[in-house]
Amino acid sequence: RGGNAIDAGVTAAMALAVLQPDIVSFAGVAPTLIYLREEERVVSLAGLGYWPAATDIGRLMREGGGAVPEGILRHVLPAAPATHIEALRRYGTISFEQAVTPAYELARDGFYTYPVLHDVIEQHAARIDRFPENASIFRPGGRTVPVGQVMKQTNLAKTIFRMIEAERACNGDRERKLRAAHDCFYKGSIAADIAAFHAREGGFMTQADLAGFEVPVEASIACSYRGFEVHSCDVWCQGISLLEGLKIVEGFDLPKLGHNTPDYIHTIAESLLLAFSDREAYVGDPKFVQVPVAGMLADDYAARQRARID
Repeated sequence: RGGNAIDAGVTAAMALAVLQPDIVSFAGVAPTLIYLREEERVVSLAGLGYWPAATDIGRLMREGGGAVPEGILRHVLPAAPATHIEALRRYGTISFEQAVTPAYELARDGFYTYPVLHDVIEQHAARIDRFPENASIFRPGGRTVPVGQVMKQTNLAKTIFRMIEAERACNGDRERKLRAAHDCFYKGSIAADIAAFHAREGGFMTQADLAGFEVPVEASIACSYRGFEVHSCDVWCQGISLLEGLKIVEGFDLPKLGHNTPDYIHTIAESLLLAFSDREAYVGDPKFVQVPVAGMLADDYAARQRARID
């Protein structure tokens, strides 16, 4: 419709959050990479929320029994809306309303439940039923929405429309209007509702947490792989695991092994296991943890890791 690739990417990502609610949330995470062709560089939007200021680590340990508890205590700051709006503001051309309308319509009017979504919801039915709001959407009346039946997410549609209305009501240029949509979520009525829900349910998040949330725009991290330059977001996510896994398998003749043969799958799996082991050992929030990125992606380290695979 006349927009650019970033407009299209943001539009698709927000629609995906409605169509695949078992995978990603409209107010969840949105790690984003953008290739700026004219500048020949890649930028990363750090679309991952951090923990609220009042987070009580002792309580997490007590209530989680060694894992982060399910439910309200698991909530980090919702990063996706801010990330998508920032991508539009810096690199896009269209309004928030234009970008979000497909997601809004899919949430408001629904879409036909498809087999994979039905099966995932059915698989996790007992966990979904623990949370009345989720159950009312995905398992109304205690029954997973059947394949081919329309699934609506009415409350999500109402939330999206509040952001659309905020943009419409703002007098000013495109940037001010985009900021109005952002502020509706992070500083306005939606933020107040989120904070009230946390207060009622015993969560950590406050209006001050939400009001202070902005999405950093930063350099990506990258490695070379067989003549290609492969990028990921920084170590606040697990993208480095893909890069390290590629460096390890780079020394194998994968075509010779044969696609999806036992030897091929074994090689890929063990390479990824080594990379994920390093994730557990070394990776953390770069604001607090010194992650040895260069070492993890070095050719000589990849060769040592590769030699460990039998």
